[in-house]
Amino acid sequence: MHRRQLAILMAGLVLLSAVTIPGLADPASVAAVSPSPSAPMAMRLEAGRHTGHAMNPTTGAISTSRAVAVSSPTTVQATQRAWVASRGGFFLRMSGGPLSGLWIRESIVAYVIGVVGQQSFSPERAIALPVGKVIGYTFDAGWKLSTAPILTVTTATSAPASMAAAINGTTYYRISGGPLANTWVPSGGSSRARTLACHTGPRATGGPAIWSRLTSAGAEVALTFDIGGRTDPALAIAKRLLLNGVCATIFPTGDAAQTAAGNAVLEFMDSFPAVFEFGNHTQDHCDLVNGGGGSTSCPATRPSSSFVASQMASTEEIVHAITGLTTQPYWRPPYGSHDQGVRIAAWQAGYPKTVMWDIDTIDWRPAADNGPTAVQIVDKVVGRAANGSIVLMHLGGYNTYPALPSMILGLRNRGFVPTTISDLADGS
Repeated sequence: MHRRQLAILMAGLVLLSAVTIPGLADPASVAAVSPSPSAPMAMRLEAGRHTGHAMNPTTGAISTSRAVAVSSPTTVQATQRAWVASRGGFFLRMSGGPLSGLWIRESIVAYVIGVVGQQSFSPERAIALPVGKVIGYTFDAGWKLSTAPILTVTTATSAPASMAAAINGTTYYRISGGPLANTWVPSGGSSRARTLACHTGPRATGGPAIWSRLTSAGAEVALTFDIGGRTDPALAIAKRLLLNGVCATIFPTGDAAQTAAGNAVLEFMDSFPAVFEFGNHTQDHCDLVNGGGGSTSCPATRPSSSFVASQMASTEEIVHAITGLTTQPYWRPPYGSHDQGVRIAAWQAGYPKTVMWDIDTIDWRPAADNGPTAVQIVDKVVGRAANGSIVLMHLGGYNTYPALPSMILGLRNRGFVPTTISDLADGS
């Protein structure tokens, strides 16, 4: 067990009071639920594109639809929540916002804030735990992520659940026994837990390669995040990825990893090696071809091979000291600047895999400086994604955090698994 996994498993767990809330989360025993309009529910629309429908919630018949782009997360009111059997999901009827009066499908981008649809099971229900990694979550009083122990299931089994509920748009089972007792496990279908569809490691082997897209990887898209310079909102991004069961490859600079915020986010990721893996983005973010770059430590002219090696070694030492994990064999050239000489120096330092990208979100640039909005980031990533794509983002990106829910849902709706470089390499 990873050295921090045990600490998380032993952490205090937040219990949910057994108050019955209208709007059953488990569709197996409900046709439609319509809370009283006199008790509206606070509802969140995440940044991205949404479609509302004039719909009969009993039959699912749609007469008209309207699409809007929401530039930033918006809180509106919902007056009804209904299970629409013919459409296989819950829908929310909005009474405010750009889609007022219309129904929208409940998801991680359109949901009642907090918990809704709680149902107690008596007797308790057996929830299947398939082979794989199952994450159980606990939440604080405001339904924000608290802890997330991960169970590796080697032989299919089951666990008892005392209730189900929708929490921020995701259906969960409340596990009451076994290693994940008192945690909420996301549903992967009727009475079945969701397992991680992505993975970290084993690390790629073989000779030197330049990767901007691994076309033979299948329906997987690597989400990669550099961290160097701006470090806000790195921790929030990491938690959002974990909560949505999304694996990612992180490329820190040694300099950023040594800041308080950088150290904190790497410490957090250290607890979840099944979700986060690391590559090397050098110590000082220097331009290794032309000289200059992100630090006064960068030579004004082309750095030597020994300088390249020292930049790699320093970052590896820092990241390993914080996380216990290696950055080898992946590295990402600062500014994407590399040539054969630089790549040879990196290879000799233990980094044969030069990781580039085929989708650049340019999220490091603020919207006020012609940088992308959250909607533009989502549209670019979801629209351009192809088998084996590598997406470049930053943990300090200006609109990366609000773009993630619609990006994740959009990729999954297109049949892609958001994952890591190692996962792509395993399938290539």
